Amino acid sequence: MSARCDIAILGGGCAGLSLAWHLCQQPSTQRIIIIEPRREYEEDRTWCGWPLAPHPFDHCVVARWHQWTLTTTQGHTRVRSPLGYEMISAQLFYDTTRAAIDAAPHVTLWTGVRAGPLEERDDEVIITLDNGQTLAARQVIDTRPRATRLAPPWRWQDFAGRLIESPQLGEDATAELMNFAAAPPPDGEALDFVYLLPTGDHTALVEWTRFGRAPTPPGELDARLMQYIDQRFGKVHCLRQEAGTLPMAPADGHHQGRILHAGTAGGAMRPATGYAFHAIQRWALDCSTAMIAGKAPTAHTTPCWLLELDRIYMTALSRYPDQAPEFYRQLFARLPAERVIRFLAGQPTFTDVWRVMSALPPRPFLSSAAHLYLPLQSK
Repeated sequence: MSARCDIAILGGGCAGLSLAWHLCQQPSTQRIIIIEPRREYEEDRTWCGWPLAPHPFDHCVVARWHQWTLTTTQGHTRVRSPLGYEMISAQLFYDTTRAAIDAAPHVTLWTGVRAGPLEERDDEVIITLDNGQTLAARQVIDTRPRATRLAPPWRWQDFAGRLIESPQLGEDATAELMNFAAAPPPDGEALDFVYLLPTGDHTALVEWTRFGRAPTPPGELDARLMQYIDQRFGKVHCLRQEAGTLPMAPADGHHQGRILHAGTAGGAMRPATGYAFHAIQRWALDCSTAMIAGKAPTAHTTPCWLLELDRIYMTALSRYPDQAPEFYRQLFARLPAERVIRFLAGQPTFTDVWRVMSALPPRPFLSSAAHLYLPLQSK
């Protein structure tokens, strides 16, 4: 059995559903099919970051903080900014995007189906599905996560989180963006920190995050997280848990003829920080605008010079692991928060970049740049 469509979106996660939501806003004669392996959508994660521009999912924001802390064994920095750090509920996002899909006759979501090999032909792409069916599409937008090994200096971001309820979490609880002091010292292969976001009276999302060269089993991080929660809060009520593995690396490749890579595998995630949600929203708007106008879908775009800065930064994390936590804290300690936020969110001005480079210790980064681009001289 086979089916045909104009556009196939592989993966109904953040990138696939964000693009689909925009494509649902205009009537179209094109048939669009989204292929997603999960059968049910549930509150399996949260997305956080700074919204430097409006996005259509503002009603999915369940909490926003205008002050937060960064802590290392060498210092503690409290930050305040009018640019609020926001948390987006996955369940509200899923409900919003799926409602739009249900209301759009030209867009269909297939759940419980996994896309397999792709065969690109002159005028179409043949997608083999795990249920034995094939789907022919004129254009494929592949948002599936990468399964390849990451080359140095890129790393995986693994996290295990729990939404907890504890009487020790009062109304005055402060968001803790990165607490490196709560985790073991970095060893070059793993940089760990704890992330705590108070979400209401006596509740908070607490996550154990690791930047590592190889993926870490979620169970290992969850065990570390529960040990930390027990030591800090004692007995708590766990309302929900989440886990994930994300590639902190540039795109695998944008175009392969009729196949466009998007999402984390297509360069949506900022390699040096792991932030992706708001970048995905910018891409989804640009890509859908082009598609609705009858043009080819557009890829995520990141300036080459910014990717090279990320490459140097990630190299410095590996070469100077004992200093790595201070790299993050010193940025907020030495610069106006808005400059750092624009840099972390992937939309810095050239002045922001210069100020960020000036705020970081020069030796680790000059040495890392020499290691990358002057290998003979750096030996």
